[in-house]
Amino acid sequence: MTVTIKLESPIEIGNDLIEEIKLRRPKGKDMKSLPGNPTMGDYQKLAAKLSGNLPAVFDEMDSYDLTQVLEAVGNFFTSGPTTGV
Repeated sequence: MTVTIKLESPIEIGNDLIEEIKLRRPKGKDMKSLPGNPTMGDYQKLAAKLSGNLPAVFDEMDSYDLTQVLEAVGNFFTSGPTTGV
């Protein structure tokens, strides 16, 4: 499963124009890289890994777009059926 986020403010990196970010679902090996109390920077690194983009893409991203991407990353951890407990 992948999630696509269309950027409100596309980013130019070199000769490339990035207009959307596609994120794949994280695997166990991706989760290992997160510390016990992840920071925004940790989630940005995870987003880079899940999208296959360089971290510089997220450094240059508009704050609104970055918030949308990080929200999508966070949704991977909260989606799924509830336990009913």
